[in-house]
Amino acid sequence: MPKIWEASDDGGNQVQINRDICASWQRDGEACNECLKLQCPAFIRTEQNTPKVDPDTCTGCDVCTQICPFDAFEVVEPRTSEPTMEYSN
Repeated sequence: MPKIWEASDDGGNQVQINRDICASWQRDGEACNECLKLQCPAFIRTEQNTPKVDPDTCTGCDVCTQICPFDAFEVVEPRTSEPTMEYSN
């Protein structure tokens, strides 16, 4: 199964949450939530008590990547083009 990422897309750096690694996503909001404890305005607590990144608010500061004990966050450069897909038969 492919990884599911949450990413901001404001043209600057992007914060991604890997839901396959994030303890809160893996345990339906019943674990960790260190990022939500930061009270960063870029994080939204979902109905499932899991973190979500608000792309309009995230500045790509990378504080969340430093405090996550599971390394579920990554700051990446913005994509400069649409991804291409290759299909094989």
